[in-house]
Amino acid sequence: MSKDVKILIVEGNLAESEYLKHILEQHEYRVTVEHNGNAALDAARTNSPRIVISDVALPETDGERSAIEKAQTANSLGSEELLGFMLEHAKDYSIFTTDAENRVTSWNAGAERFFGYSEAEILGQNGAILFTPEDRDNGAPKQELHTAVTKGRAEDERWHLRKDETRFWVSGIVKPHWDDAGQLRGFIKIGRDLTERKIAQDELRKAHNELEQRVEKRTAQLKKANEKLQSEINERKRAEQALIKSEKHFRRIVETAQEGVWMVDEQAKTSYVNDRMAEMLGYTVDEMLGRSMYDFMDDESRIEAERNFQKRRDGSKEQHDFCFRRKDGTDLWAFVSTNPIINDNNVFMGAVGLITDISERKSAAKLLQNNLSLLTSTFEATADGILVVDINNKILTFNEKFVEMWGIPKEAAREKNTAQMLACVSEQLKDLENFKRKLEKSLQQPEATDFSILELKDGRFYERFSLPQILEGKVVGRVLSYRDITERKRADEALHASERRFRELVEILPIAVYTCDLSGAIEGYNKSAVELWGRTPKRMDIADSFCGSYKIYNVDGVYMPHAECPMAQVLRTGNPISNEEIVVERFDGTRRTAMVNILPRRDGQGNMTGAINCLVDITNRKQAEDALRQSEANLAAAQQITHLGSWELEILDLEDANKNPVHCSDEVYRIFGYEPGQIKVTGEVLLRFS
Repeated sequence: MSKDVKILIVEGNLAESEYLKHILEQHEYRVTVEHNGNAALDAARTNSPRIVISDVALPETDGERSAIEKAQTANSLGSEELLGFMLEHAKDYSIFTTDAENRVTSWNAGAERFFGYSEAEILGQNGAILFTPEDRDNGAPKQELHTAVTKGRAEDERWHLRKDETRFWVSGIVKPHWDDAGQLRGFIKIGRDLTERKIAQDELRKAHNELEQRVEKRTAQLKKANEKLQSEINERKRAEQALIKSEKHFRRIVETAQEGVWMVDEQAKTSYVNDRMAEMLGYTVDEMLGRSMYDFMDDESRIEAERNFQKRRDGSKEQHDFCFRRKDGTDLWAFVSTNPIINDNNVFMGAVGLITDISERKSAAKLLQNNLSLLTSTFEATADGILVVDINNKILTFNEKFVEMWGIPKEAAREKNTAQMLACVSEQLKDLENFKRKLEKSLQQPEATDFSILELKDGRFYERFSLPQILEGKVVGRVLSYRDITERKRADEALHASERRFRELVEILPIAVYTCDLSGAIEGYNKSAVELWGRTPKRMDIADSFCGSYKIYNVDGVYMPHAECPMAQVLRTGNPISNEEIVVERFDGTRRTAMVNILPRRDGQGNMTGAINCLVDITNRKQAEDALRQSEANLAAAQQITHLGSWELEILDLEDANKNPVHCSDEVYRIFGYEPGQIKVTGEVLLRFS
């Protein structure tokens, strides 16, 4: 049956009529309720209901059948479906009414089934006895009635009490009943037993809470373990990060110096070259890409290169001098530093080389060789010596590297003789007392983690990590690892020496060099920069942004604010600038002309972090060029005044005079009646003039 159906309920029993209306409205029927015959007739005429559910005798008659029995009259109106629907739902609800003082006045079979009270037992009783003691103490019964009166209805879900004092979960609604004069007559209460659903929800919520607690506990354990691990590796990372920073700084210097970079694939074919590499050999980059590296050397060098390339296949790195052949056939002697390219599957993919023209850059080549040697030794992998002891520091097991590092006698190692092995270790330590304190601490605090550096009498240094071995939440022993860091310490010392040499090299360069961060603040500069600027600016001072000069002009003499200078342009756009001329004015008013070359500086992710500027003072060259132009202008003026001309014959062909160009002054043209440049003067034309 369509839900868009008008239904008229005519019933004098308030509880039963409200129950029927509640059920039908839940399923979207349009319901009207009347309590006497006259009002019902008026409603029938006005609304034209399709179905009428009524007491047979109508109100004020002797009809005493229940609402469910009366609903059967709907069948006579063609509503078998509606009748079945109401019968199906009646058994699921308790329905009872109370007077204004909450005393029970009617009680249906559903209420008797839910609460366990018969109609005779409950009539006249206060409805509050159906509430739990704690709800009665909290005033819940009165609050429910108050809400129904003030808001027209009160809906809630709560525990209620049966006659046998057992509890069940009820979803209910309470509505007030008013008489025609607007006086409160009582309340209608309809409820449904949802205990099974409530128990299922509570069990689900309990399981959810228990799961959240377990997850929270496990998360805390993982967080604590992660913090401990992070603390242990931070010390190692500091040394690695310092080395990486030095390498990045070194690579930026190499890029500024425009060293050649050459990469080949596993077949020795060129996969990448930078502009500098192509320029050194006299080719363009496109001319080199895809060609074998052997195409750029003579036969003798090819034999050596094939032997060296096989070493790259074997995974070795190398630095050496090598002779390449330029495009014009001349030799290019270069210092070459090559590394194999190995993928994550340990497969050889090619090689990369850093090429330096040692004929002009011997000092830079020496610096490059030292730094690459340092990187090679620093990055070589070292195996650790591992030792496992029980809770009493008794040796359980160890690896061969541990035996090798400490020179443990074979017999002591074979028998795992703790005393002999400990004595062998102890006699090599420079600070034995500190080592003993560490052992004692591990006994007193078995759960503690420890890190230390051991210095040996022969000058070696070992890193020592000590971690508790935990089984089923209990410390059962310790795992100790020893790493020989002697080479790393020596490498650190060599790195400091190399950086010092680099700073000394930059300081003595005849060109001005300085760097800026992204904001334009000057980070550092050399002595030549100070001489060019005529002042010593403050480092990282916003007042000296982009350039340390007093003022800047372009070559036409137009003033250029610092925020628009070449360095500012590079920091703003990320594009390099090459061979741009600027004029620098000092505080004393003197000016110098400089050639600017600026490269953006980027980190490992390609993000720009600043820029490096190299300025060459070309003032003397510019002055010489200006003097030459002035001399030529003076000569032309003198010739015009004296009416004398000059020419210069360039002999290219002794047989054909027309192939020999002649360079004439303007006055020569005028002498022969031409405007300067009006005709092309050749050897033959010059003879004709003569």
